[in-house]
Amino acid sequence: MAIVEMLRAVVDVVEIDIFAILLQKHTMRKKMKKLWLMMMGVLLFASLQAKEIQDPYKDIEYFVLNNGMQVYLLSNEKATNTNISMSINVGFDIEDDNTYGLSHLVEHMIFRDKRVPHRDYLDYMKDEGASYVNGYTSRYKTELVTKIDSNKSYWVVKTFAKMIFDKEVDEVDIEVEKGAVQVEIGDGAWYDRFAPLFQGLGKLAPPRETIFNTHFGLKPLKDLPSYFVEKSNNKKFTLKEVMQHYHTYYYPANMILKVAGNFDVAKMKQLIQKSYGTIDIKGTARTHKPKRDAKLSHRPYRFFRNGLFKNYGYIGTQYLFDDCQKHIILTAFMDFAAKKIQQKLRNKAGKSYTVSTYSNNSRGAGIVAVSFDGLHDDFDENIKIVKETIKSYVSHMDESMIQEALDEYGKRYSAVEYDSDSLSNRIDKAEHMRSDHHIANHTHYDFFKSITPQKFRKVLVETFIPENSYENICRDYYLFKGDSVILGFVVLFMVLFFYFRFSHYMFALRGVGYSKRDIIFSERIANRLCGFMVFMFITFAAGMLYDWIVYLVLHFMMHDSNYLRSLDLPYSFFVDLIENIMPIVLMLAIYRWLVRYHARIDVTSQRVYIVGSKPVVIEKSDVLALNVVPWRLRDIFGNYGCMLFFWKPLLKIETKTDSYHIRSSDATALKNVLMQRWIEVG
Repeated sequence: MAIVEMLRAVVDVVEIDIFAILLQKHTMRKKMKKLWLMMMGVLLFASLQAKEIQDPYKDIEYFVLNNGMQVYLLSNEKATNTNISMSINVGFDIEDDNTYGLSHLVEHMIFRDKRVPHRDYLDYMKDEGASYVNGYTSRYKTELVTKIDSNKSYWVVKTFAKMIFDKEVDEVDIEVEKGAVQVEIGDGAWYDRFAPLFQGLGKLAPPRETIFNTHFGLKPLKDLPSYFVEKSNNKKFTLKEVMQHYHTYYYPANMILKVAGNFDVAKMKQLIQKSYGTIDIKGTARTHKPKRDAKLSHRPYRFFRNGLFKNYGYIGTQYLFDDCQKHIILTAFMDFAAKKIQQKLRNKAGKSYTVSTYSNNSRGAGIVAVSFDGLHDDFDENIKIVKETIKSYVSHMDESMIQEALDEYGKRYSAVEYDSDSLSNRIDKAEHMRSDHHIANHTHYDFFKSITPQKFRKVLVETFIPENSYENICRDYYLFKGDSVILGFVVLFMVLFFYFRFSHYMFALRGVGYSKRDIIFSERIANRLCGFMVFMFITFAAGMLYDWIVYLVLHFMMHDSNYLRSLDLPYSFFVDLIENIMPIVLMLAIYRWLVRYHARIDVTSQRVYIVGSKPVVIEKSDVLALNVVPWRLRDIFGNYGCMLFFWKPLLKIETKTDSYHIRSSDATALKNVLMQRWIEVG
């Protein structure tokens, strides 16, 4: 028994030790598993972070050839196509009335060459596999673009060099392209000839200033010639003029070459050096963009308008676009605010269709805002919610919210595509930073990744201040739906009413009156076309005079020509009333005191009434003689009536105190009628 008990004790000890060992091993395995999972998590997080901080602009190659041509290259093996573009610093801005449209025609002629198939590089490159070939001419530049399979990347780059710099064209080419351009811009019609006239009349109006003029001090751009000028000029341009323009502006230092797609960068650089770098053409002429000289006036911008059948608004701030990081922060903040407002107004309340970010900048002047809409009954509440939300975030945005905003904006860098169009867009952004902001050592992403919460808050606090606020609100109506349309019809009715009844009121003021049954006969002394022309002239003059009065008063007294539009309801509604009624008042004043126009004569048994802007009464008892007299130039402003055939004889009515020269299509017939139906009957 002792042996048995001893053996049992040994077994118990062994079991305990074995269990302890097994338990220890199991615990170690769990710890190792946890450690392994943690390491995998760290590696996965690191890989995600590495992917997230990948700079999509870092692979862009930029260099300048010895002849001054700028070159941008961006290659990625995932791209299946290659885009090539050549932009030339020449456009409509350098043209005048005699040369307007020449840059456009030259752009077309660049694709022409009688040595290539079809005499046209456009069709030639399409035959070789290009899926897109085109050219554009804008105010400041001309751009030639092509997309082709990446297998032909080097071929298309060489072909572009030949197309641009090795030209051989003749009269056949220019006549073909003039025809193509004419189809594009349209053939001139008879009414196009009046376009310069209307454009000239438009120059008589006061300047139409925008926020960039009134709040950033930017000078308005010069007016380009009328579209009719290009239509007529295109027919007259010669091959000599085209080639002279080509030789003046198409030189390497005035060009930027961009290639984006799938290719060997080193090989492409060698090819470009050989094909473009050896071009020895010099020049100095170019189109110059206006300077980025915006300056904040530190005045709130408020613009209100009614009667546009839809409610929409923009609420944000003005700023100087002088810092790329500032621009990124403001855009990221507005994206964040718009997203939160969208969740509140649309997703929860259903009081808006869409809420999004609005951004606009020009020559260093910037606007960033939240755009939104809503129904009439909800719109004022929407405005209040947008304002309060933006104000709240500017004041109380913590680090977690800032990080959320930056993470959302960072998707622009992490969620990138690698097709040739996306690669080209990245080159365009890099070129914009270099040419417009003179930034060459940092990419767009460099500015983004260096943003700190402190910098983020600092920019918001400094930018979103009351004196730089931006508010642009348009409402559908004020009193009832369609009130602006009805107001327009009321104004039109008033114009017509006063036009036809004005002389009767003038007679009434003089204590003279007569009815239709008193009239023996009436005779028109102004034909209807002349009457319409006089009416249009008075209407135009009244509208122009009103605009100038408002502009001068507001410009010099309020320092803002759009001040009246900075008044919100109900004042904005009264502004609409004033803008509709005051031109009528001015029109009546001009018609009464400045314009001499008479439409007809009404003859009663005792008087002749000359009806018009300055009505006249001729007493029958005062008439001495009726005579037909020839028209004389010296009497042109003393005549009554208006006829197209103004040189016809006049009827002269002599009285005891004065004489009246009356126009008529047939003065002799009018005299006979007066003699038979007025003098003799009386």
